[in-house]
Formats: sequence, structure tokens, C-alpha cells
Amino acid sequence: MVNDALRQGLKELLRPKPRSVPFQTKPLALGRCLVGSVDDVAEILATSEGEAFQ
Repeated sequence: MVNDALRQGLKELLRPKPRSVPFQTKPLALGRCLVGSVDDVAEILATSEGEAFQ
């Protein structure tokens, strides 16, 4: 069973792959950042959770 699975997997690896279209995303403007700096995670959590963060 293992040998059959390996043979099938190796056949798949050697089979030529069809050319695919590269995946692209569309940009979306999200506006300005609502926090001053994203370097201080504790400050961001305190801001977003209303100082209930500890």
C-alpha cells in the first residue's frame, strides 16, 4: 500500500503542471491609521479595549 502511494505521488511530481494565472489582489484604501504607532502593542490593546486590557 505504501509503495503504491509513493508511486502515485512520484507520478504526480513528474507530470507537467498546467500554467496557472498568478494570483492578484486588488488594493483597498482603508484610511488613516487609528492609532499613533503600531510599535507599542500594549497601547493599541488599551485603546481598542478601553483600558480594560491587563
